[in-house]
Amino acid sequence: MRVDRGYRAWAVDTWCRLVTGTLRLEAEAIAIPFSIQNPSTQAGIAYTTPTEGLPYGATLVLEWTPSETARSLLWEVGFASADAAYGFPFHGPTSSTGGAPGDYFGTQVTGADDLNINSFRFHPSYQVDLILWRTLLGGVSEAAYARTRVRDTFLDTFTLEAAAIYSHGLKPASNPGGIAPLGVEADLSALVEIGQFSARLDYGLLFPLGGLAIRGNQPNSPAQLLMMRLGYEAS
Repeated sequence: MRVDRGYRAWAVDTWCRLVTGTLRLEAEAIAIPFSIQNPSTQAGIAYTTPTEGLPYGATLVLEWTPSETARSLLWEVGFASADAAYGFPFHGPTSSTGGAPGDYFGTQVTGADDLNINSFRFHPSYQVDLILWRTLLGGVSEAAYARTRVRDTFLDTFTLEAAAIYSHGLKPASNPGGIAPLGVEADLSALVEIGQFSARLDYGLLFPLGGLAIRGNQPNSPAQLLMMRLGYEAS
C-alpha cells in the first residue's frame, strides 16, 4: 500500500581546491535539511508530528609536496554533526525504537519524545583510517577528527605511508562510554607496483579511549588489523 510520507530534503554542498607551487588546500562542506511529515514505520499508524533534521559535515585538507620529490605531508581535519540520541547511527534503515546509555549503535529517533535526526555520516568510501571509522563504525559520524599523514615513493615502484588519527565525539552522552575522546589510531602501509601488478599491505593499531568504553568501565583493549590486497590492471 502506498503511503504519502511528505518527505522533503535539500542538499547544499560546497567544494573548493587551491593548488599553488608545493601546496594543495582543499575544503568541502555539506548540509542536508529535511522533513518527513509522516515518519511512522508501522502499517496503518500515522504520526502527526514530523521528523526533521539538519545533518551537516565538513573537511579541510592541506598537503605539502616538496618540489621534484615523491614525498608528501598531509594534515586533515573534519567533522560530522551529532544527534543527542544514544549510540552512533545505524548503517541502514531501522525501526523507531529508542536506544539506551552505552549502546554502540542506536536509532536516532524514538517515535515519541524525539523525532529529530541531526547525525551526519561520511560516505564509507571516504576513508580517513583503517580500523575505527572504516571497519568498526562504517564512516565518520557524530565526531570530529584530526589526521596527519606522510608518504614517500622510492624507485617509482615502492610507496611507504604512515598516518596518525585522533577522533573526538561531539555529543559525549551519545557515545558508549559517555565521554568525548574516542580513540587514537596509527596506520602503516606499503605498496609495490610493478607493471600491471600491485600489492598493498596495511597495518592499523587503534587505542580506544573512554568514549568507546563500556559505560563506567575502563577503555577497551587496543585493536589491530592487518590487511593485504593484490591487484592486476588489465590493459
